[in-house]
Amino acid sequence: MGLKVTTRDNSNMLQATGSLKVNGRTQRIRQSLETTDPHEAHLKMLQLEQGILLGKITLKSKLRNSTMITFTTLIRSFMADPSTASGRTSKQILENFNDHFGDMYVSDFVAADATQYIYENHTSQGHSSSHIRRVITQIQSLLNYAKDQGFRSEKITLRKPPEEEREIVTLTDQEEVAIFKKLKPCNKRLASFILNTGARPNEVYTLRKSKIDFPRKKVTLTSIKGRNRVPRSRLIPLNSRAYAAAHGNQAAPLDQEGDMLFTYLVNGIHRPYNTDSGYSYFYNDWTDVCKTLGIEGKSPYTMRHTFGSRLGKNNTPFAVISKLMGHTDPKTTMLYVHPEYEDHIKAVTSIG
Repeated sequence: MGLKVTTRDNSNMLQATGSLKVNGRTQRIRQSLETTDPHEAHLKMLQLEQGILLGKITLKSKLRNSTMITFTTLIRSFMADPSTASGRTSKQILENFNDHFGDMYVSDFVAADATQYIYENHTSQGHSSSHIRRVITQIQSLLNYAKDQGFRSEKITLRKPPEEEREIVTLTDQEEVAIFKKLKPCNKRLASFILNTGARPNEVYTLRKSKIDFPRKKVTLTSIKGRNRVPRSRLIPLNSRAYAAAHGNQAAPLDQEGDMLFTYLVNGIHRPYNTDSGYSYFYNDWTDVCKTLGIEGKSPYTMRHTFGSRLGKNNTPFAVISKLMGHTDPKTTMLYVHPEYEDHIKAVTSIG
C-alpha cells in the first residue's frame, strides 16, 4: 500500500492515487496535487501521505451530485435492488470490495483500479481462476449498474482469466442413503426436494406455497442469474419423492399460517428457511452429518449436481436437461452429458 503520482485523466495535472491503511481500514485515495511539475507533485504526495497517516489531514467528501457518490452508497443501492445479485457469495465479494473502495467516488474508478485490486487480493493470494472470474463478474456488474443508474459516464469491460475445466461433484447412491438417514426430519424433507427437482438450495429456502401446484404435481422455480440479472422461472414436474417432500407437513396448523412452503420445527414452532437462522439450521445439520460419515467436499449444492448427472446418465435429451436445470449456457449443461461411442453409433445409424 502507499500513494503514487499519476496523471489526472488526459490532462497534465498530477494527482496522488493509491491506498492507505488508516485506523485498521484500507482507504482508497485519489487526490489532485494541483500541479503539473513532477518534482513538486512528488513532494506534495509525500506530505499528503504523511498527513493522512498521522491524522493531521482528513479528506473531506465533495458535494455529491448524480455522478459523485461513493462505492458504499452504490453497493447499498445495488444490494437493495431486486434485479441484482443478492446471494451470500455476492454479498461477501461486495463487502470485501467496499473495504477497499468504499470512500472512493464511483465516477473516478478505472479499469486499472480493478486490475490492481484483483492482483493484490486474489491473484497473488493463489485464488482459483473460477473464483477470480466470479469476483470480476461481480465488480463488472456493479460498475455497469452504476452506468445504468447515471453514476458513471461509461461501462467497463474487465478481462477474465480463462475458464478452468470444471468437474461436477455428485452424491453416490450409498452416500445419499447414509446422509438422509441421519438428517433431521425437516431438513430431510428439504433435501429430498432439492435432490429430486434439481433446485438451487436458495430457490427452495425462499419457495412460496403459491408457486406449487399440488393437483397437477408441478412447481415453478425462480432465480436471478445471468448478465441481465432478470428473474427467470422454470416449470418442474414433481416425481413421487419431490411431491411427498413438498406435501410434507402442510396440514399442520402452525405451518398453514405461513406463506413459505418449507419450514423447520424448533420448540414446537415452525420457522421459515429464508433467514440466516434457517440457512444455518439446514447447512449445519448437513455439514455435521457429512463430517460424522466421513464424507468430504459434498455441500447441499451437490444434490442439484446429482439431479443433473442422473438426467444425463438416463440419456435425457440435452434440451430437456438444460430446461430443467435452468441453464442459459450450453457449456454448463455439457457438464452433465457424457455420451459414449455407442451413443454416437446409434445416432448415426438412426438416420442412415
